[in-house]
Amino acid sequence: MVVFSLVVSTGQPVTGALVVVFVGWFVITFAGVESRNAQDLDGDSAVDKTTLAGYLGATATRRMERLLKALGVGLFWYIGGLQAAGVVVVYLLLLYLFRGRTQQAGRTAVVADQPNPQ
Repeated sequence: MVVFSLVVSTGQPVTGALVVVFVGWFVITFAGVESRNAQDLDGDSAVDKTTLAGYLGATATRRMERLLKALGVGLFWYIGGLQAAGVVVVYLLLLYLFRGRTQQAGRTAVVADQPNPQ
C-alpha cells in the first residue's frame, strides 16, 4: 500500500516496473500473514474463525509461504537485479530472526507467569 500511496500522492505514472514491485511486495506480505495464521490454527478453531491456513492446513500453508516469498524475491530480482533481491532476502531473514526471538521471549514470559508449585 505504501507504493500505491506514493504513486497517488506524487502523480507518478504507473509503469510495468511499479506494478511488478507492488505485486512482489503484496505476495511477500500475504505469505507472512498466512504464516502467522498457520501458527494459530488451534486458536482460530476455538473461536470458529476460518482462514486460508485453516483450509489448507499447516504444512500446505508453509509450502505456500515459501513459494510466495520466493516469487516475491524473484520479481524484485527481475526488476532490480541481484542487489534488489538481496535486500529483500536480508529483510526476510531479519524478520525470521526477530520473529523467532519474539516467540522465544513470549514462551519465557508464559513460563515465568505460572505459579511455582511447592
